[in-house]
Amino acid sequence: MVDLIETITVPGNMAGVEQVRLFLRGIITRLSLAEEPAFHLELAVTEACLNIIRYAYAESTGEIRLSVRLSSGRIYFEIRDNGLHFDPRQVQPPDLDRYIRDGVKGRFGVFLMRRLMDGLDYRREKGENILTLWKTLPR
Repeated sequence: MVDLIETITVPGNMAGVEQVRLFLRGIITRLSLAEEPAFHLELAVTEACLNIIRYAYAESTGEIRLSVRLSSGRIYFEIRDNGLHFDPRQVQPPDLDRYIRDGVKGRFGVFLMRRLMDGLDYRREKGENILTLWKTLPR
């Protein structure tokens, strides 16, 4: 049974990311989530949107469409864009020791999404990147 379906379409820029954050906060408030899981959801989805802006739309502009649904005690986030193809499932976990030693900044987006969420899936359909993140909600 699907309890909640919400969708927002925003420009693929920093103003759009702020709109996504406000949208997420509204959903989080309605779900009465505790601070930690709320922070995890917001950070993971925001990071996914930032990656779209930085990489999928690096040489172009476009929109980001975020759909949120609840089903069987899980919250699902489907994030769509028409930018360059990128499959986050192919990203290897970072070598944290090397990154620290070499002073690497950034490149932790997919790592964070995997750590903060229970699942991550990706597909490309009709020129669209479709990333799905999900998390089991605390009871």
